[in-house]
Order: sequence, then C-alpha cells, then structure tokens
Amino acid sequence: MKAAIPTNKLKFEMQVILSASEGTRLRVVTFDGYKPNTKYSDRFINFSGTTLRKIHLMYGASPETMGLQIYNTSKGEQGSNDDSFIIKDLKIKKLKTNDVWMDKDSREFVKFALDFCENAGIKSTGVYQSDTGKFTINYLNNIVDKGVTLSTPARVGHLSGIIEVSKGHFMGYTVPQRFIILLHEFSHKYRNPKIGKPISDEIAADINALYIYLGMGFPRIEAREVYAKVFQTAPNAQNLQRNRIISDFIDKYDAGKLSITVQK
Repeated sequence: MKAAIPTNKLKFEMQVILSASEGTRLRVVTFDGYKPNTKYSDRFINFSGTTLRKIHLMYGASPETMGLQIYNTSKGEQGSNDDSFIIKDLKIKKLKTNDVWMDKDSREFVKFALDFCENAGIKSTGVYQSDTGKFTINYLNNIVDKGVTLSTPARVGHLSGIIEVSKGHFMGYTVPQRFIILLHEFSHKYRNPKIGKPISDEIAADINALYIYLGMGFPRIEAREVYAKVFQTAPNAQNLQRNRIISDFIDKYDAGKLSITVQK
C-alpha cells in the first residue's frame, strides 16, 4: 500500500491500527515524496499471537508531501496489490512537545542541522556551513583517520568545532537518526562546557542532545535504534553503560520523572 500525505512541513503524530494474521511481518516506511534517500521513519511490525497492532509515529519534522508505504516483507513491495493486511484506522494527532530552552548557538545549529539531515540523502560530499558560518559540516564518503576508515558516523573537532559526517552511514539513517547524531556532536563542543562538563564527556553529550531532540517531539525509537547501531561497532563497557543511561533518560523523560535544569 502506498499513499501521499500533504504534511506541509508540520509537526504531528500519526496513529495506525493494522490487522494481519499471526506470523506476518509488515514494514511501515514514511519518506519525502520528492527526495530519494530521505526517510522519516522505518518500522517493522511483527504479528505474533495477535492479529491487531497499533503503532504511533512521531514527526518532529516533516516534508511538504510525505509518502507512506506499508507492505508484507514476505511478499515484497507490491504497491496496492497486497491484501495480506488491513489498515483498520489511521489518525493524525497533534504532536506533544516540550519547551526547549536554547541559546543563540543552539537555535542556529538546530536550524542548520535539521536542514542538512533532510537533504543529506541528495547532497554531494563537500563542506556545508550555517547561515552565519559559525558551524561547519564536512560531508565525507567515510571518515578516515591516519589512513584508517573509522566506523563512527560523525565526529567533532574539539578545537575547530568542525563536524565530520560519514555519507556512507547517513544514507542508511532516517532523518531523526541523522538529527540526534548531529546534536550529539554539537553538544560535545558547544553544550558540555556550558554545564561544566569536559568536551570529551560522551554521556553528557548524549543527555544534552536528547534534551533538545525529545523536547522537539522527535521519535524515541529512532534515537534508541541509531545509538544501538553505533554501539554495536564498539561493544565495550562504556557504550553498554551509555545505552542504559540513554534508555533510562528517555523512559523517565516521557514519564515526567525528570527535573531538568538548563545552564544558560
């Protein structure tokens, strides 16, 4: 099943109720209808012991026209000819967001980063800068250090503040996944020091990035998934701890159990 939704760059939540037989695996993808390699969500829905599933899709950003595709993974993409599942209901709801305090640097970077993420799938490698030139992204096929190709999707220069981004990784990420990665790198250089943390502090950068990302209404599952992908390339004790802290932070944030103090 394919459909086009006139989303007009609005923020919203979409609730979809699907019916299928036990053992069915569906893929639900939303994407920019006019830009290749620009997905806003990519979910797999397994029907095990139930024939009805409700899914919530959150959009802290959207394109002018969003494509929606749902298909049975065992049958492949069949357009409108797949009758192995039924869409019982589809509703568009107002997205819940929270007030996110941002200084001038944060506002400029968020605007720059989000535009980059929404166009990374069609951008050529090269150097990109924010409106004032304060922030720079060096878009590379892969990140190489001393002749060795690194597994990281992005890194920031602690002195220069220049963010290197791997196109090889970003092409496979959704827009929200790209966004949380860039917020993490930004936080190392531009947020950590403002709360008295070392630039190199990974956990502080994770939390600073999530504060902005979650408050803007971006999907939780996309953040969890992309962090898991990154940590799989370096499954050490530190990354295991980071993954637990990230998951705990998201859970407590959504449960309203966090008292967040922002250092201005």
